Amino acid sequence: MPLAQLGLNKSGLVLPQDLEHKLSDGHRGIRHKAAEARRHAEQDNLRVPQLAVQAGHHCPPPPPTPPSHPASRPARPDRNSVPLRPRCTVCGGRLADVLTRHGAHLSIRTADGWVDCLDRPSVPPRPQPSPAAPTHDTSAEPWPHAA
Repeated sequence: MPLAQLGLNKSGLVLPQDLEHKLSDGHRGIRHKAAEARRHAEQDNLRVPQLAVQAGHHCPPPPPTPPSHPASRPARPDRNSVPLRPRCTVCGGRLADVLTRHGAHLSIRTADGWVDCLDRPSVPPRPQPSPAAPTHDTSAEPWPHAA
């Protein structure tokens, strides 16, 4: 399909002449208004100090200059007084409080098996003990929590 049928040429969309003139006139008007607003703002900025002097206002005195000597820093806490957070036995990173009893970060199960916090294969976590099997006939009476 030729570009001319679509209203296109090598540089893009071809607009009718009257529409192009209308758009360029609109842009020219916007640029003129912006330049006028800029000139008014600059004039207002130049008049502000003159108006303040005429009104009897003067600028407030500048704030006092800071002392020339630097402010003293507060003393750093002694390293021995700050309790150290426990560290992971695998990666050496700091452990959250909930993991301190385990001594390491959590292992993660992936498609290939369990990995530790350094993405190295690790042993799976120990299985949790299952509740003891009931010694009585379960079909006769429901579990106590089922009520």
